[in-house]
Amino acid sequence: MRFAAVFVAWLRSLGGVLRPHGLGMALVVGLSLFLAWPLLRPGFAPGNDTPTFLHMSWFVNRLLTGAERGLTDPYWYGGFSPLFAYPPLSYTLVAVLALLPGVSLAGAYTAALLAAYAGLGLAVYYLALEMGVSRLLATLAGLMAVAAYPVMTGVGLWGWYTTVAALPFAIVSWALLERGLRLRSRRLTVVAGVVFGLVVLTHHTTSFGVGVALLAWGAFYLVARVYRPRELVLAAGLFAAGTAVVSGWWLILFVRQVAQVDFVREVPGLWAVSLQAFVRAPVDPRFIGKYTYPSYVGIVHLALGVGGMLWAAMHPGRLSGTAVAALVLVALGLGEQVNPLIRLPPFNRTDVARFPVYAAPFFIILGVGMLQGVWEEAKQALGQRWRREWLVGLALAALALLMVIPLRDALVASQRLMRPYVVDSSVRQALSWLEENGTEGRVLGVGFWHWDNFLVPYYAGRPVVAGWYDEGARNWRPVLEIRHMMWSGEADGPRLYQLLDELEGRYVMVFDYYRVEHPQAFLDELRGQPELFEEVAKWERVVLFEVRRSGASVSLPRGVADTIMSFDARAGTSWGSWRASSPSYR
Repeated sequence: MRFAAVFVAWLRSLGGVLRPHGLGMALVVGLSLFLAWPLLRPGFAPGNDTPTFLHMSWFVNRLLTGAERGLTDPYWYGGFSPLFAYPPLSYTLVAVLALLPGVSLAGAYTAALLAAYAGLGLAVYYLALEMGVSRLLATLAGLMAVAAYPVMTGVGLWGWYTTVAALPFAIVSWALLERGLRLRSRRLTVVAGVVFGLVVLTHHTTSFGVGVALLAWGAFYLVARVYRPRELVLAAGLFAAGTAVVSGWWLILFVRQVAQVDFVREVPGLWAVSLQAFVRAPVDPRFIGKYTYPSYVGIVHLALGVGGMLWAAMHPGRLSGTAVAALVLVALGLGEQVNPLIRLPPFNRTDVARFPVYAAPFFIILGVGMLQGVWEEAKQALGQRWRREWLVGLALAALALLMVIPLRDALVASQRLMRPYVVDSSVRQALSWLEENGTEGRVLGVGFWHWDNFLVPYYAGRPVVAGWYDEGARNWRPVLEIRHMMWSGEADGPRLYQLLDELEGRYVMVFDYYRVEHPQAFLDELRGQPELFEEVAKWERVVLFEVRRSGASVSLPRGVADTIMSFDARAGTSWGSWRASSPSYR
C-alpha cells in the first residue's frame, strides 16, 4: 500500500511538471504522426536496412515463443549470433510487442519506429528547455527535429530504425548530464549515464558518434572552465559508471564477436566522396528521396547550425559546448576528406553517412539558442521604442516563415520516403514454390535490395546465403564478393558457382526490382551457364535458378580458376569506385 501511495504521488507530480508543456509536446507528436502517417498503410515499413531489423525481431520473437532454440540464427550466413553481434534492445522490444494478441510483427515494428520518431522531437524539446530557451522556441526545436530531412531519411529511405530509436535516448542523456552539472546533482549525472547505456544497447554506431561528440564537449567545458574541473571529472566518472552498469556486459560480448570476425570495410567509413559533393548536395532539393550520400540537409537547418555556431563563438557559455560537439560530428561525417582518423580503427568501421542524422538535433539546438539570444537583445534594444505586442507579433511571423521551407521539404520527403514496402505477387509465388517444392539449401537473392534476407526466412522458412550485417558474420568475405558482383554488374557465373558451393547455396532468385543490383546482368550470366545453373521456375518479375549439384566438386572451365582474382586484391576499388561513378554522385 505504501508503494502504491508513493507511485500515485509521483504520477501527480509528473503531471504537474508536464502540464505546462502539453501543447508544445502535442504539436511535436502531431507533426511527426502527420508526416509519417503513410507508414500506417498495409505493408512493411520501407528502408534499405529495414529487412535487417525485421529479421532480427522475427528471430527473437521465435526464440521467445519457443519456435527456435539457441541464440544462433540459422537463417543468415550459415549461422549468425544477432544478440552478440548487434545491440539487442530495439529489435527485442519489437519481438516482445509482437507477442501481444492481435499485434503482427509489421505492426509492432511500425509502432516502435513511430514512437522513436516522435520521441526524438520530444527529446530535442527537452534539451532545448535545458539550454535555456523559451517553451515557444523549444517547441520550434522539436518541430524542426521531426521535419529535418536527415532524420526523415533515417526513418524512411535508409530504414535506420536503431539510429532513430537510439537518438532520443542520446539527447535525453545529454540533457540530463547538462542538468546534473548545472544543479550539481550526482544522482542526475548517474541517471544520464544509465540512459546513455540504453543508447549503447540500442545502436553501437550512434553511441560511438554521440560519445565522441560528448568527449569533445567535456574537453571544451574543462578547458573553458564552464564548471570546476573537479566537478567535471566527478561527473564524467559517474556518467561512465552508469553507462557501464547498463551496457558493459553486452560490450564485452560485442568486442569478442568483432575480434573473431575481423571485419574490414573496403572503403574506410564506407563512403568516399569529394568535398565538392559535400558542398553541393546538402542544399540541393533534387536529392530528396534519392539513395545518395551526401544527401540533402536543408538550407534552413544549415543556416540555424552555422548561425548558432557563430553566436556561440561570440557569446561563450553552455551553447559553446554544443557548437564544439556539432563541429566534431560534421568533421566525422565528412569522412576521409577531413577526418585524419578515418583509416584507423574504430573510425574506419564507422558508417559516416549516419552522422548528418546525429548532427541535426545539435544544429537545431544551436539555432534556437541563437534565436533566444537575439530575442533577448532585441527586447533590450527596442523595448522602449516598440510596443511589446508588435515585437511579439514580428517574432511569431519570423518563426512561421522559418518553418515554411523545412515543412515543404518534409512534405515532399513524406510522399517519397514513407511508402510501405508491399511484397510483389511474383515474390509471393516464388516463396510459395520454395516452401512447397524446393529442396534443402540456402537461397541467394539478386535485385531485392536486401528484402530477400527477411522475406525468404519469414515466408518460406528457408535460410539465405547472406544477410545484412556483415560486421558480425565470419564468412563476410565471400558474401561481400557476391555483393560486389551485384553492385558492379560484373556477374561471373563460374566464380559465383564456386562461392555458392562454399556457402551451401542451392538457389538464386533474381527479382527485377532494384536495378542497382543489376538483376538483368545476372539473368544473362546464369542463363549463359546452363551447365552450372538450371532455370527451374519463372514468374512475371522473378526467375528462380537451382545450382546444379553432381555429388562432387564442380570442375570449372579450363583456365577460369587461374584467372579469378582474389577478393582482397580488388577490395580497394570495388565499392568505393562504383559509388563514385554512379550517376547519383556526379
